Amino acid sequence: MTSKFVHDEYLRDRSIKSVSKYLHLSCNNTIDIISNFFKTGVLRFENDQSHNRDIFEVGKAFGMEFLTNVFCTFVLSSYKEINKENFNDIYDCASIQNDTKKINECVAFFASNMFDLQEEYKISTIKRYGYDFFERILTSKSLKISSQDSIINTIITLSQNDISFFSLINYVKVEFCSQNVIKSIHNFATKHSLEYISSQVFMDALLNLSTISDKLELPNVNDTSSETKRHKIQAPCGNNFDANTNPQMLQHSNVNEFSTDMKLNISHIEELHKIDNSNENMRKLISLRKVENDFEKIYEILNKASAEGDLLRLRSCMITAYS
Repeated sequence: MTSKFVHDEYLRDRSIKSVSKYLHLSCNNTIDIISNFFKTGVLRFENDQSHNRDIFEVGKAFGMEFLTNVFCTFVLSSYKEINKENFNDIYDCASIQNDTKKINECVAFFASNMFDLQEEYKISTIKRYGYDFFERILTSKSLKISSQDSIINTIITLSQNDISFFSLINYVKVEFCSQNVIKSIHNFATKHSLEYISSQVFMDALLNLSTISDKLELPNVNDTSSETKRHKIQAPCGNNFDANTNPQMLQHSNVNEFSTDMKLNISHIEELHKIDNSNENMRKLISLRKVENDFEKIYEILNKASAEGDLLRLRSCMITAYS
């Protein structure tokens, strides 16, 4: 029975008499169990999840392969499927055993459930496994999120404790973030002198937006004239009626017909009005420059388009982002 940690500390300083570690343990008697194990070489404990978890924490901290193997034996015999409750156990075991297949399964599970995991759970898990783990989540093909805003909020929360996480905003489609989140990115970057990261991210977002004009397919407004004429041609003529038809009934019928025709024309005009709004919004968007002073104007236009139901431009944004 050897401890890699103790061995390394002794090689570093042969005069040391003891070593110490701060551990978060769940069970009150774990220290007694481990102390007895060190004295007798016999490991006796209640074979439940909490005790096995503590055994793993001790084994990992002191580099004791025997203890981590005890934990992995428990995990492999106890869990058939990955879920939120056993995720840490399965991922830790897979990492210790360098089980790439199981690690990938864990990453896919976490990524595919990002949209409905509690924020506190996400933060604590990502903190535990670090930058590389979260990067794998963000680049996973299984990733499912509620919004780009949610990813940015998670990144900024993590960055408050470890600034290295902030660079992961490079994996977020910032062009689809809300104005408040854009401001949060800017403010955090300014506060921590990380403008070199945020500036590049904003530039990439603007470059994505600038390609909208190249892919936009606007309908020909002039083509609607024939459609309008078709509605007018279909309108009934008051001079064409059967001699046996009651004039009063005919007049009532004609009024209804013309009323329908008027509604069709008004609806058509409203449709053209929406298209005109889209053209105007697009002209404003394209006219803006890829500089920080224009960022707020750009997102004001996008918010305005959303409020107007400007689906044409939103569709173009989606084409740009995912083509």
